Amino acid sequence: MEEHINVVKLCKNRKPKNLIVLFKNNIPTTTFNENELLYTQDEKTILDNGISNLKEDYAPKNKDNYDFAVENNWYSESYSKYYHQSYDELNQSLLDYLANYDHTLNEYSVYINVSEIERLLDREPNVFDSRIPTKSKFPNADIITIRDPNNGWFLNKINQIGDTFLETSRYIKKMIEPYTRVVFVGDNMNGFASILYGSYNQVAGVIATHAETQISFRVNNLYNMKERFVVLQPYLSAKKYISNSTNYYIHEFKHSNGKRLKENFYLDHFRYRDCCIRNNVNKLNLPFTDKVITDDQRIVNTEYLTNQINKFFPN
Repeated sequence: MEEHINVVKLCKNRKPKNLIVLFKNNIPTTTFNENELLYTQDEKTILDNGISNLKEDYAPKNKDNYDFAVENNWYSESYSKYYHQSYDELNQSLLDYLANYDHTLNEYSVYINVSEIERLLDREPNVFDSRIPTKSKFPNADIITIRDPNNGWFLNKINQIGDTFLETSRYIKKMIEPYTRVVFVGDNMNGFASILYGSYNQVAGVIATHAETQISFRVNNLYNMKERFVVLQPYLSAKKYISNSTNYYIHEFKHSNGKRLKENFYLDHFRYRDCCIRNNVNKLNLPFTDKVITDDQRIVNTEYLTNQINKFFPN
């Protein structure tokens, strides 16, 4: 998947009910295989091929591109005709301009296994509609991956999504609104993000591996990034946002200086309320818990997490 695309949606129904959201960044996940967790090989192929299709579909049909083409005398007909114009018949100068325009695409959607009657009549330019019958790993759930290119717990600016936690949270809230049952998944930094945003938006479930529930121990790292963080202090801990309606499954992060922290520090910090333990916060019994594991062990972890996710979506 192209690095400039921050949100990818795999949709399987025009009236969706269930949704899985994977939080990710530019650091490879070592705990499980992201693609194998979410997609069959056919789904992954369709997602990858969708980018090249959108390059010829999205860019020419964008109204801003049409206005730019008219302004530069590259096109003189109506927008309606432009919208249906064959890509190869466009002015060469416009084609040269459009060649890299797909790099401005920050999100796109792919529809699979959608019946003819459900198909979009006026298809948005950033939607690819695959007509190939495809076996799905989660047939009853749409899948969205959302990426933090800054590798910063989803607290910094993310293009087209938000400049602050509140802006990003509003984007996510709108994104999940059509769904009745939503599960957030994340590893490491993204595990913290899945807990924080999952709590704030009161989703049905959160599955977080190697996750911190508060990041005050590593907050100094935030200042080493190219762009300064806009908001810090209110969102260093996910505990204050915990939702009683959300079921949490957490495998906690272990620092290299972990001897300074008591056993289950992050989990206990999150699940204790006064003297009592919250019954909706559970320890995730990941089969292989080391930070560095073999490929075969990653496969086992992936299958385990797949089963955990499926528990939220009974047939």
